[in-house]
Amino acid sequence: MSGAFGLGFKCLKSLCVTQQPMKWYKAKLIPEMFRPGEVEVFSWMDGFVQKHHALPQLATLEQQFPDIANIEAPEPVSYYLEKVETRLYYEKINRANIESQNLLKDDQTKVDEALMVLSNTMAYIKAHQYRHRIVDLVKEGPQMALTAYHNVMMMDNVGQFGWPYMDKATGGMMPGDVITFIGRPAAGKTWKVLYSALFNWKKGKRVLVVSMEMAPLPIVQRLVAMYAHTNISQLKVGGYSTHTYKKFSESLFALAQEQDGFFIVDGNLAASVDDIYSLAQQLKCDQVYIDGAYLLRHKNTRLDRYTRVAENIELIKKDTSESEIPTVASYQFSRTATKGKKKGEAGDLDDIGYSDAIGQISTIALGLFQDDSVETLEGRVVRVLKGRNGEVGQFKINWDFQTMDFSEINEEEQHQNDQLEYI
Repeated sequence: MSGAFGLGFKCLKSLCVTQQPMKWYKAKLIPEMFRPGEVEVFSWMDGFVQKHHALPQLATLEQQFPDIANIEAPEPVSYYLEKVETRLYYEKINRANIESQNLLKDDQTKVDEALMVLSNTMAYIKAHQYRHRIVDLVKEGPQMALTAYHNVMMMDNVGQFGWPYMDKATGGMMPGDVITFIGRPAAGKTWKVLYSALFNWKKGKRVLVVSMEMAPLPIVQRLVAMYAHTNISQLKVGGYSTHTYKKFSESLFALAQEQDGFFIVDGNLAASVDDIYSLAQQLKCDQVYIDGAYLLRHKNTRLDRYTRVAENIELIKKDTSESEIPTVASYQFSRTATKGKKKGEAGDLDDIGYSDAIGQISTIALGLFQDDSVETLEGRVVRVLKGRNGEVGQFKINWDFQTMDFSEINEEEQHQNDQLEYI
């Protein structure tokens, strides 16, 4: 099981290693993608998933097919899947060329028949390329629902917001989620983005933070202050007391001993969507955070600002879905977000600046409306403008810059008295 036939085995083995049945389902593999010998392994694995709603352990696969043990598959599933797809398309095109040429060789008047062979091949390839976006309810619906049902805990284990209200109400971050923080300038969007990134990194996730508005040093200062729970203002001016500085130094020592996997990128170095997700793939990140996503550039420099923002949020959704990792991005409300509103009435998805596409594409959108005031010195309200299943609601978080605490306030009481409502 090597040489020309090894590619299909590598694809199947890499899927087995992931132990994620939803990856198997989303790959939508078919027998035609595999060569003789590979088809036998594919059919056995497909039957195993349908019967047990799980992928076989690697040891089980190798026991069933001993030669698989000699095949190495170090790359991610997407790499081998792309190679297997390309092989299939090449073989289809090559076969169609030969068949069409044979038709014309026997009879030069059979132009329409030759064109039909080529056209059918093109249609097959196009349909196969779009198979990930098409669900046949009758053929795929039952298995899709069962796979999700039996692996719901695995699906949830992608990331969390860091605020129990959101994690319990939405199930946390899912593969392909585009989560947006919408707020006025200086409303605290960056703090909330960094809080969620730091929370997930502490949980073992590899995160990429791209700031389009701030240089790396201010981002690092905010993060280490949050990690050490020491005042950010005193850090910036070198004003820690002896006691606080000792605590801060000890926290920095502890930080230096932590696992890696938290990457901060200057937006000037990764200013386009393609750049960001290329970096995320190279660094093997589980999550992407983009602060100030409305400032992202586009390869088409002629686009106006509004079109550019709309195009970029669509690219973010595309890359997020293909990479199956959640993305958190921050945007601004328009200047007219509060105009024409009644007293105490806040903005909504229609008030997001630059493009309606932001609200439409966001899986979850969180609104930040409160500016600095006496009422917001210790806490701020985060509104759920859009939930994964149409939820709306709100929760309150700490806003404490002495200890850098942005966690949720009165978690249990909020869950009892302020449940998300469905629209």
